[in-house]
Amino acid sequence: MKRIYYAAAIVLLTALMHGCSDSGDDETSIESSEGLDSQEIEILDNTPDAVGFDPEDVVLPNGRNMMEYLEEVNPDFLDEQGRKASPKELGPQAARNELIAKLTYTATRLIDRSRYPGNGQNGLGYSWGSKDPSKLQPPPGAGTKCKEPIYGLDCSGYLYQVFKSAGIILPEGPADLQRDATVLENAIKKAYPEFKKLKVDDLGEIPAAKFETGDIIYWLNSKGQAKHIGVILKDANGRLAVFQSNGSPGTDSGDCDKNMSAGRGPRKLELNDPYWFATNKIYGVVRFNAAISGKWDLVLRCQGYTTDALKFNLDFPTSQEADLSITGSGVDYDGEPINCEGTLHYDNTTNVLSGNFLTTKSSAPEFFRNDSFEVKLATDDTGYFPMLLGEENEAGCPVEGKLVNKDTE
Repeated sequence: MKRIYYAAAIVLLTALMHGCSDSGDDETSIESSEGLDSQEIEILDNTPDAVGFDPEDVVLPNGRNMMEYLEEVNPDFLDEQGRKASPKELGPQAARNELIAKLTYTATRLIDRSRYPGNGQNGLGYSWGSKDPSKLQPPPGAGTKCKEPIYGLDCSGYLYQVFKSAGIILPEGPADLQRDATVLENAIKKAYPEFKKLKVDDLGEIPAAKFETGDIIYWLNSKGQAKHIGVILKDANGRLAVFQSNGSPGTDSGDCDKNMSAGRGPRKLELNDPYWFATNKIYGVVRFNAAISGKWDLVLRCQGYTTDALKFNLDFPTSQEADLSITGSGVDYDGEPINCEGTLHYDNTTNVLSGNFLTTKSSAPEFFRNDSFEVKLATDDTGYFPMLLGEENEAGCPVEGKLVNKDTE
């Protein structure tokens, strides 16, 4: 029989663009607070919706279809807009994906213009200072010249409603407070105490290639404050869109009618315009992650085998990006003990764990093997992934491993 020698202990944009409300005392508050400038407003007015981006094709960080995942773990949420966590016992990654599924589902419903008829509008419009789309009211934000009643939301109002519909109460604004990782994490855990392993990380400016469904994206003004905010969604083809509400505060009364048009209010916009990634555009991404600290099992076997050779009980001490030294021991297929030492690295911007291991055998001093791996921790059970065999002597078979998170909510 082939032998296996291995062991381990392991630790484990772009929101766009538009005017959010910041209550002020007079008209000058519009110019000094959140919101895009007139050039940015015009660009968004002329930016078409993300044609062909079907909300029902949205893919979660675990690779699952958003709608199918919700139907599996919490179908009552789709039927009743329930605000409870799943009745099933969920591991940290499963809970994270359920939360993101709820948020993205509500984000897609708010941009569905067919759901909001009335007042002669084409769906919800843009309303400076509004956080409640059910109220027909003049924009409540300070300084606006818009006086006509409108059903609408500004960008922070849109984000507030996305979370509220998922049972989470955020500050109504401003966007700069809503993008605060601590504020978001506290609000989520207050609504869902059982999501104790969920954490929120401000990743700053990361490449668009690393964007994931459920990321909150914000843009900063010259004062370092968030001037616009939205939610990123990704479909099965890897296409990115930002769901947000854009429009004008209404410093010019002639601009108010435009806020009721299809080019303003809650919309889905494709994230491929280089304008928003120019050197003068500063953005950041906030991500919902699952803490990797805790108990895991590492299972190893020869590639192609159905029988596991080794299982290690691991305790991951950290939830942050870190380099870790590990040791472990186990028993091979042939019953002989083996030992391992190595290093691991966890990257919280990609949720990827990588590692390199040296495996030795006390009964055969000449034996050694070096293996490495890289795996995305998108689920609580990674399934088997291949190890890459490096320098070795009498190494035996190629190895594959599986990580299983033993912590449940």
